[in-house]
Amino acid sequence: MRWHAAVDVSDTLRALKARTFATLALSVSCAVLAAQGACSSKASQHTVVKPCTAGDEEPCTCADMTPSIQTCRADGTGYDPCACGAGGTGGASNGGGGGKSSGGASSKGGSTSGGEAGEAPGGTAGEAGSGGASGVRMDGTLGAPCAMTTDCVELQCIQTLNRVDGTLTVSGGICSLPCTSNSECPAGTVCNSTGAAFPGFCTESCAYGPESLDDFSQDKCHGRADFGCSPFTTAGVVQPTCLPLCSDDDCPMPLFCDLGTGYCAQNGLPGGLPTGASCPLGSANDPCTGLCVAVSTSMGDVGICRDLCILGDPDGCSHVDPNAAACLEGLGSPAGVGDGALCSQLCNCLADCMQTGLPCVALDEPIRGKSGYCGVLTPGLLPTVCP
Repeated sequence: MRWHAAVDVSDTLRALKARTFATLALSVSCAVLAAQGACSSKASQHTVVKPCTAGDEEPCTCADMTPSIQTCRADGTGYDPCACGAGGTGGASNGGGGGKSSGGASSKGGSTSGGEAGEAPGGTAGEAGSGGASGVRMDGTLGAPCAMTTDCVELQCIQTLNRVDGTLTVSGGICSLPCTSNSECPAGTVCNSTGAAFPGFCTESCAYGPESLDDFSQDKCHGRADFGCSPFTTAGVVQPTCLPLCSDDDCPMPLFCDLGTGYCAQNGLPGGLPTGASCPLGSANDPCTGLCVAVSTSMGDVGICRDLCILGDPDGCSHVDPNAAACLEGLGSPAGVGDGALCSQLCNCLADCMQTGLPCVALDEPIRGKSGYCGVLTPGLLPTVCP
């Protein structure tokens, strides 16, 4: 069981701090939109799709790598292809900022960064707030890790969930209570049950960010590196919630980390297509190791395999090749260390990206020997310059 970083990630953090974390604007769960082809068919608790409001515009990238805009279809299930007519357009300014997060910091101690000083019109700036203590909070309260019930204070140590299609293991265990609805959970917590596919337990609410946070904080999901602050849809409302997000070394043999659910699962090593590979949206049999997620490109919405991860976890996105992908796109906004995220394929040139239509977007500093990542080229970002 891992609570601390196994590698020095300071170089990666410097590269990521040069930009704000990229963020996906998300709202409803995969279970709702799978039939519409909007996201993965896997029963994941994490909300990882991006529906839209009819007529909304967002940035996209044309085939010649110039930024443009695309418009949400009338039915709200996705965007039309990029507006890439003769002369092109300048690109909308309402897209998410670029920039990267993760491969990032560990939970091995030291203080976390406070928030930036606020500014008040006509007055003096307020003092910067202090970040919470780092390291895992082993206090036996709801959300704390556990190996047995005696590790918890008037709570159960929940280590497994029995689903209709098998048993899932909670990495590190959690001091909690089983539940089927929010009414069964203490104030400030959420029942993460999504029906028969995911019988649930009470878990902490949380807040995304701040972007200045450079270490896991005990004030967010107990400072754990196997639970991330992720969007969770309950009663039709999306709210930030601490959800399981394992990585490879969190799961004891013969279990493996299911990178589409965040739980440890059975049946040997994970198979499927890696982060960056093309996948069919709405397929009954998701071919990815993680999730098949809708991404907007010059050709309209396409399916791309994306693994779940936690910003700041140095072991995230490394199950196939540690240099092939990095944990870069937060699921919430603002995004910071300890938040749920998606892996992005790393690249040096356009030809490196497995999905046609995605450019290799330049990073301010290389990550793991790669100068960019396969993503959407929003205004203010540039493609990599290939030799």
